[in-house]
Amino acid sequence: MTICNQRLSGEIMKIIRYVLLAVLSFLSGCEAAGPRMTDVAQSIPGLPPGMGRIYLYRESRFGGQGDGIQPAVMVNGKKVAAILAGGFIFIDRLPGQISVHLDTSGDRRVSFALEENQTRYIRTDFCVQLIGTCIEPKLVDSETGAREILKTRYSGRAAIKE
Repeated sequence: MTICNQRLSGEIMKIIRYVLLAVLSFLSGCEAAGPRMTDVAQSIPGLPPGMGRIYLYRESRFGGQGDGIQPAVMVNGKKVAAILAGGFIFIDRLPGQISVHLDTSGDRRVSFALEENQTRYIRTDFCVQLIGTCIEPKLVDSETGAREILKTRYSGRAAIKE
């Protein structure tokens, strides 16, 4: 290897390091930074009388797939919050039919009946579409949701109350 090739190789490695640092900095800014669910679970208020609770959460994925996407969460057509990678929010609602949709999920939505004193879990997953990527809602059973949400961080209370 000539001196010229060694310099070029060294310059390329510097560029690669700078690009990796920039990507890592960007991705770290897109994750929830609040306390872990395991740390705040005991301080989350109980359900108000006559209400049900919906937890929305988004696991952090290895490699940061979709971490830069911060979709708005729509509940029955109203924007309530944004969901960050590695974060969770909860929403207390009156019993009835609920529809959850994310502004990045196109027509994908989950609909379910929420009962009084019931807790439901919605995981938001990274998906690949024909054109681009999205985050879509998936209704999960209580056992799965209660287990998976422990890995996430509190992102803040939803913006609306009913």
